[in-house]
Amino acid sequence: HAVLARPVAPATLRDHVAKAVAAARADAATRFGGFTSHDPRMAAVLELAERVAASRSGLLIQGESGTGKTRLARAIHTASPRAGAPFVELNCGALPDALLLSELFGHTKGAFTGADRDRVGKFEAADGGTLFLDEIATASAELQVKLLRVLESGQFERVGDNATRTVDVRVIAACNAALEEEVAAGRFREDLYWRLHVVAIDLPPLRERPGDLVALAQSFQDRLAREHGRTLAPLDPVCQALLVAHDWPGNVRELENALERAVLLARGPRLVPADFGERFQAALDVTSATASNTQVPPELSALVAEPPGPLRGALDQAEAYLVRAALRATGGHRQRTAALLDINRSTLFNKMRQHGLSSFPTHHAAPGPEGA
Repeated sequence: HAVLARPVAPATLRDHVAKAVAAARADAATRFGGFTSHDPRMAAVLELAERVAASRSGLLIQGESGTGKTRLARAIHTASPRAGAPFVELNCGALPDALLLSELFGHTKGAFTGADRDRVGKFEAADGGTLFLDEIATASAELQVKLLRVLESGQFERVGDNATRTVDVRVIAACNAALEEEVAAGRFREDLYWRLHVVAIDLPPLRERPGDLVALAQSFQDRLAREHGRTLAPLDPVCQALLVAHDWPGNVRELENALERAVLLARGPRLVPADFGERFQAALDVTSATASNTQVPPELSALVAEPPGPLRGALDQAEAYLVRAALRATGGHRQRTAALLDINRSTLFNKMRQHGLSSFPTHHAAPGPEGA
């Protein structure tokens, strides 16, 4: 526990409180394979991933781009008995069908123009380990037939070869869209779907994980600051509100990109809204006093009064300010406000009544890029 000498500067007190809150949250976090989550929905995903890691059954990971499907597949492999064998990746949407068949199953010399030597495919390379097939929904009808066979029997032939080969590979597939819709439309084989869908893991988008967003942002800031030789104070409430108000269409990948930009452009020892750029600032109506991070807002004058006043009055004043600021940051969105303050909605409504904020208007937060 830190011992603070009086008088305590507001910025110093704020930093110590932020670190204490972060430490308390870390104790309640769910962890798996490098993932850490405070969000109940994501925690359930991580617990499911941990339970199925030891099996050899097929897995289907579904989620928007940037939610961490590849990273979760690798974490499952690392937690499995196959951890000592290869983890091999292939994006099914990145190659034309002819090349994709060769990439997966390999080919013999002379199998097609340019095949000047025998080549081992991804299935053979992953023998004993895990093969991660991303964007599985793009697989052609021919590829689907071949995948179904190797999943059922472990057998296949290289392109241009009649010799049957056998492998022991666990397949984890992933897709951005719901594969059920592709099956219903007749574009994806139902029998292959059920082979892949022994267990389905649905990764929630970042905008639905407010309990994780600030913790992830702080983790990215800390790592990126070290990589770029910077020393930065923890993210303050204004920047946290700025991040929560954004819809994050690019999910975790976009969040990391935003933090790297901010760390690179930061002029002082603490990130400020301007470091994130106009597209983030547009989501918030931040006053110059709070955005500067250099002055205590007038609403919190009791916290730094000389001599100090009654503790209860100062705490009530601070609480009212924080609730009002969070409401303003989220455009009055009650659920996001509760998530930002790390309280449930019932507690938020009680606080709003207590501080005369029940009539605070509800508006939609400013949209993110590309109509997010």
